[in-house]
Amino acid sequence: MGKWNKYAAVSSLFPINSQLRSPEIAAPEDDTVVEVPEGIVYVPASRFIAGEGAGAKEVSNEAFCMGRFEVTNAEWKQFLNATQGRAPRYWKDDNYPAGKANHPVLYVSLTQAKAYCEWVSRSTGWQVVVPTADQ
Repeated sequence: MGKWNKYAAVSSLFPINSQLRSPEIAAPEDDTVVEVPEGIVYVPASRFIAGEGAGAKEVSNEAFCMGRFEVTNAEWKQFLNATQGRAPRYWKDDNYPAGKANHPVLYVSLTQAKAYCEWVSRSTGWQVVVPTADQ
């Protein structure tokens, strides 16, 4: 049985300190079993045509896993606390708005998203990246 270890992080991968259940999910292209933590979805390898006309191109993606939901304010706060990062501009006194813990974090740059992915990777041992446009 193989263990999938590549995650994309436009989505939620936490709470980091809780135990993640690892249900087994059969990969559609064969009988290989991929262990996928709760809150993560498996995306099988694919090929498709992206775009139209002269700008169209064939895209081929390897299989990957992606969080089911966007990164939340609470998850971003955990990252900021661990890295002494700066809070998004809509937060007050380094705290997200009341009642918005599980809402997606907003106003995050690509540089910040990559730093978050690196932090999750170091914290979990997973390979976490920002997904590409083709993914």
